[in-house]
Amino acid sequence: LSVGGIINAGGRVSRAWGKSTRPKFILLEDPEQTVIRAFKAERGVYTTLVRPDGTIEKAWAGYSQEMLADLGTRIARLAGVPFVEQEFPDAPTELTSGCLFPEPEPAPTTDPEPES
Repeated sequence: LSVGGIINAGGRVSRAWGKSTRPKFILLEDPEQTVIRAFKAERGVYTTLVRPDGTIEKAWAGYSQEMLADLGTRIARLAGVPFVEQEFPDAPTELTSGCLFPEPEPAPTTDPEPES
């Protein structure tokens, strides 16, 4: 079982987010939003559960107490282990996601001139 996160930023912004939030998973940078768009994520906090064979089990456009319970049930089933019920009192009761991803900034076509 692997967990990864994808951030729509790179470099300093990505490192600052990682330092401030200290995620317990691998964080992949996607400033051009190539992967984000491939998964059809429109906002932050989208979750996609991928089966061991690489197919998508289910995708959620946000998170909530019910969604986290469903995710846990599905992971346990795919892993072949008993589901251990948990409560998520800090998660919202309604499915909630982050703000819309902004359009990615265009990549520079030439090297920027050095500052004097």
